[in-house]
Amino acid sequence: MCVDGSIGKNCTQLVNRANRAMERNPASPLLSALTSCSLADPGEDFQSPYSRISEGEKEREIQSSLHSSGGSTVTNPTVSNSENDSVDTGKSADEGDFDDGFSPDYVDDIISTLLKTECKYLVSPDNLLKVQSEINHFMRGILVDWMIEVADHFKLAAQTLHLSVNYVDRYLSAFPIKRPSLQLVGITCIFIASKYEENHHRHVEDFVNIADRLYKTEEVFRMELKILVGLEFSLTAVTAFDFIQRLTSLCDMDIEAEQLSLYLAEIALQEVSFIMYRPSNIATSAVILALHTTGGAVSSVLLRRIFTDWGIFEDEIQACLIEMHRAHLRSHSPSRTLHVSYNKFSSPNLGGVSLLVPQTAAPELSELLQTHQVSG
Repeated sequence: MCVDGSIGKNCTQLVNRANRAMERNPASPLLSALTSCSLADPGEDFQSPYSRISEGEKEREIQSSLHSSGGSTVTNPTVSNSENDSVDTGKSADEGDFDDGFSPDYVDDIISTLLKTECKYLVSPDNLLKVQSEINHFMRGILVDWMIEVADHFKLAAQTLHLSVNYVDRYLSAFPIKRPSLQLVGITCIFIASKYEENHHRHVEDFVNIADRLYKTEEVFRMELKILVGLEFSLTAVTAFDFIQRLTSLCDMDIEAEQLSLYLAEIALQEVSFIMYRPSNIATSAVILALHTTGGAVSSVLLRRIFTDWGIFEDEIQACLIEMHRAHLRSHSPSRTLHVSYNKFSSPNLGGVSLLVPQTAAPELSELLQTHQVSG
């Protein structure tokens, strides 16, 4: 057990056990970490009990899940068994260039609706501590880190991941759970989000297998019902990804800046401090910081237009920018405790943007609004 006064030492032992467990399945160290860590701050000595899933492990898990799901009586549509077993959602924004997904005829109405409804399902970070007696913010970060790896492993769309984390936060902010059930909540929220968002969602057995079969299929279905009832079946939530799609198009960003903005928005998912910010603020901050980091020009005219049309306040964006810059610095530090997003976006396929060195300070909006003008 990780107890006060010996957190660093004991968590190092936990990591060693977790790394050995990773040879079997990435889910094992998650439950071990969640059940072994103290509610106290783990300190800088703690390292996340995850490493990237090896290609061999991916193939073995995929083949196992495909065989085990064949006799299920679940009637939901499932993924077809192709040679590489990858899911083409047609919507993933993690690789290469992408458009904003909005029809020009309806883009203004869509953005207006997103802005009007984005605060509907925001939760307070303090509610998690008030409601949960066995779960803290750090444990939530470990869970989200693992959810990111699961989403990447199954090639799920970025919006699916963002939705699943939204469901987790809303559920944890309203209903107390036991620590061993935290991973079940996480995997069930991904399952729900994939059924809502993906063109061809994964079979429930795939999620049971990726969780090392720690939970039975019936437990996932029971938790699914609990979450759906708890969320009042309100699954259409606005996320930062909704706005990033539009902003990258408006700013005419290059591939590197686009990918960096997606990376920054993803590491924001892991940080409970970002729960308090509106999705539009997180997206705007991610885009501005990405342009600032890559040396791209930030148009003062465009910024003023976005702030005015979207009802965004400069002080809110500045606070979010500072918080995001801190998160960027932490993710780039060798002592980072969560690794999945960093490893994921270090891939050449995603531009290796996590390897980019962060700027020493967050950009000052007051300076950007004065000095960076659109030419011509």
